[in-house]
Amino acid sequence: MRYILSSKIENKQDDYVFVYYRGRNDAWDGYGGAIVYTRSAVLLESIVLELERAAKSVGRDFNKFIRTDNICGPEPPLVKRLEEKVEEGEQGLVKEVKELEGEVEEEVKRVGKTEKT
Repeated sequence: MRYILSSKIENKQDDYVFVYYRGRNDAWDGYGGAIVYTRSAVLLESIVLELERAAKSVGRDFNKFIRTDNICGPEPPLVKRLEEKVEEGEQGLVKEVKELEGEVEEEVKRVGKTEKT
C-alpha cells in the first residue's frame, strides 16, 4: 500500500510529494519505506519540518530515514572510464592467475607424493 503523507504542489522550487509505503509479498513479509519527490537534487531544509510531522503521523521518525545523495556529477572522460575498466580486468586476471598457481602447486605436490610411492 502506498500513502501520500504530505505534499505541496504550487509550481515552485520547494514543491514536494512525500510517499510512504508498506507491504508484503511471497519473498518479504513487512517491507516498507518512503520517498520524497522534489524538483531539487537535494532535500530542501525548508520542507523538513513538514516531512517530520507527516512521518510522525504514521509513527515514524523522519530523522532516522536515510537521505540519498541524488547529485549527479559530470561523466568522467571516456579515456578515464576505459582505463578503470582495463584496471578492473587486470585485477581479475591477476586474481585468477594466483588461484591457478595455487591449484597447480597443490597438483604438483600431489603428483610428487604419488611418484615417491
